[in-house]
Amino acid sequence: MRRRHFVFVAFFLALGSPAAIADVDDYPSRPVRIIVGSSPGGTADTIARLLAQQLGERLGATFVVENRAGASGAVASIAVARAVPDGYTLMLGAVNSHAILPGLAKDLQYDHIKDFAPVSLISFSPNLLLVNPGFEAKTMRELIDLLKKNPGRYNYGSGGAGGSQQLAMEVMLLAIGSKMTHVPFNGSGQLLAALIANTVPTAFDTMTTAVPLVQSGQLRALGISSLKRSDAMPDVPAISEFVPDFDVVAWNGILAPAGTPALVIDKLQKAIAAIVQSPAVSARLRDQGTTAVGSTPAEFAAVIERDTKKFAAAIRAAGIERQ
Repeated sequence: MRRRHFVFVAFFLALGSPAAIADVDDYPSRPVRIIVGSSPGGTADTIARLLAQQLGERLGATFVVENRAGASGAVASIAVARAVPDGYTLMLGAVNSHAILPGLAKDLQYDHIKDFAPVSLISFSPNLLLVNPGFEAKTMRELIDLLKKNPGRYNYGSGGAGGSQQLAMEVMLLAIGSKMTHVPFNGSGQLLAALIANTVPTAFDTMTTAVPLVQSGQLRALGISSLKRSDAMPDVPAISEFVPDFDVVAWNGILAPAGTPALVIDKLQKAIAAIVQSPAVSARLRDQGTTAVGSTPAEFAAVIERDTKKFAAAIRAAGIERQ
């Protein structure tokens, strides 16, 4: 009899108390924080606020965006990793905080896999591979052939050391078996000015800032870093057409602290997918230079794992020092 009682209690505890189950069913019953690892006004902040508004309307609760900028998203990541896993603290995670920093930082103070529960990938933003119009390589094929024949001869620029633009180039160089010298600049504005002035011949940069300069003829786009071509620039080939499986994009998605109830994760995922895949929100994301996704938790987890390995390999190959 005592054993039967023990089994019953154990089963009851495994399911959770009736109050806890009711709390999950009623979720969200109070305000939910979405922590963003960047300052107000940027693309990530804009996406988070759009999502917060839409989630509030769909789920009948208040979703509040909280900006915690610093250390490429590490400050925000630490806060979310240490939060109570009840669904009331979420994070708009990004490629920097959850795929690049793990290979760059010696003491990250959070485990980007174990401390988080992926909910849904929101969107991704490809980069354009740009060259000065006077550069000798006029096509993607010509550039690859040139770099293969002349390893170490040419420079490339980026908007900052250790960022997705530098690592996109290093992933490509690793794939084709070549080398270039990295020249970092302080942000995209300085980088693009250097490209136009031919201070550096080539670099990756975001479509949002680069497309107007390509359309005006000040720069030439040789390839795009997403797996497929972009509808915005259909004549620019995907680099994957020349470098198999090349897919290096900046992405963002919603994560919760590890241990958040599966029913909460499922409820959030379904709401987010419906929101970001709706025509109105997809269009607004496109205006931000990003492509809507709305994935499952498993699909998002696979992206994090894939990109972590990809960037770690590029960081080692390029000899980028861990900070």
